[in-house]
Amino acid sequence: MNGTRDPIRGRYFATGASASIDAELTVDAVRQVSLRFAETGERRRFDVTRISDRLAGVTRKVTFADSSVFETGDDDAVDAAFAKARSFSSRLARLERSLAFAAVTAVVTLALIVGVFRYGLPVAAHGAAYVTPVNVTQAMDTALMQTLNNAVLGEMSRLDITRASSLHAMFDELHEASGFTDIPLRLVIRDGGRIGPNALALPGGTIVLTDQLVRRARGDDEIAGVLAHEIAHVELRHSLRQLYRVLGVGFMIAVVGGDTGQIFEDVVGMGVVAGSLSYSRAFEIEADMRSAEIMIAAGRDPLAFLDLLDRIVPGSGEASVLDMLSTHPANDSRREAVERHVETLTQGR
Repeated sequence: MNGTRDPIRGRYFATGASASIDAELTVDAVRQVSLRFAETGERRRFDVTRISDRLAGVTRKVTFADSSVFETGDDDAVDAAFAKARSFSSRLARLERSLAFAAVTAVVTLALIVGVFRYGLPVAAHGAAYVTPVNVTQAMDTALMQTLNNAVLGEMSRLDITRASSLHAMFDELHEASGFTDIPLRLVIRDGGRIGPNALALPGGTIVLTDQLVRRARGDDEIAGVLAHEIAHVELRHSLRQLYRVLGVGFMIAVVGGDTGQIFEDVVGMGVVAGSLSYSRAFEIEADMRSAEIMIAAGRDPLAFLDLLDRIVPGSGEASVLDMLSTHPANDSRREAVERHVETLTQGR
């Protein structure tokens, strides 16, 4: 510092006192600090122990060795007197007053939020889905089936016992061909009610197949392809990953921690979980690829299910909000992708 700087006006609080005294703080050429009290004109020297950081809208405090405090609102004077103009807090405070800085900060913050939801949350959901205890996902299935039974599905299956038994045998065959044993799988055949021709995969390994879908099929391989597709959804944890994406980090942490109590019951009661069973196109294509692998391993036609999907389209009068088949209809690009994958799998055989 070159010479004594102009005094800094403020208030002085003696140790233990609640009342303030008007005072002026001065820093001389050898960096000695003194206060002159306005009421008496007395001047006293003080040893400074701490100077608070510069924060917008917050009074600056200079604390002395005897715990007394000098307060001022003149941030620039304090920075100049104590050579703090280049400190991080002072630079940040100046930036905060800049409209350009505020605009850039807002854009960066928004980008971070979007990045977390678009990339961070899916990555976290993927990891969490693979460490969620099986007993927790099975509890989810129990609650979900109750909701589906009450609000969506019709009565018990009207298929005859022989046909139902053949479908269960087909399901067991596909399960064995998949080699998937991490989660126990079970097939439930029901009247479709509001969802019509459909199949659903729940997080805990329950796969629901409707009478209407069975009747629309023109061969067992078409039904087998749909079942293989649903097995793939369970194996790849699509239901659970989609659920975590929809409900967020808090729900994810609670479930992975084994909480199947009120939090899950509340969500199921709101119908949020049922709505999350509609998968993204990326999940559908991934399940298509895995379905083809399972069907080839079982010695069945890996493309047959696409013919069934082509016949089940929106506007048929049988589609619904839970209809995966209508939400993601078969199309040329989807068929071409499966055909290319099958060709790769069967080369050299």
